[in-house]
Amino acid sequence: MNTMALQDVWQTILGYKLTAANKRWIADHLYEQAEKEEGLPLYTMEELDARIEEAERQVAAGELIDGAVITQELRKKAAMRW
Repeated sequence: MNTMALQDVWQTILGYKLTAANKRWIADHLYEQAEKEEGLPLYTMEELDARIEEAERQVAAGELIDGAVITQELRKKAAMRW
């Protein structure tokens, strides 16, 4: 679909008197559909917890760099540029 067609769809949606809840419903359903089409994995809370625990284990074992360390290093580099 080209940009003009997408603008037409957008204008059509805006033409309806939708509540914030209606807009959120449309957005949520479009997002879910896009995820399915793109093949993005959906995780259960248990799977997410397991992934977080594994990442924390890897950080503790020195296999990954902690996000706070990365942020600190980026700030140092940014300060050097100015």
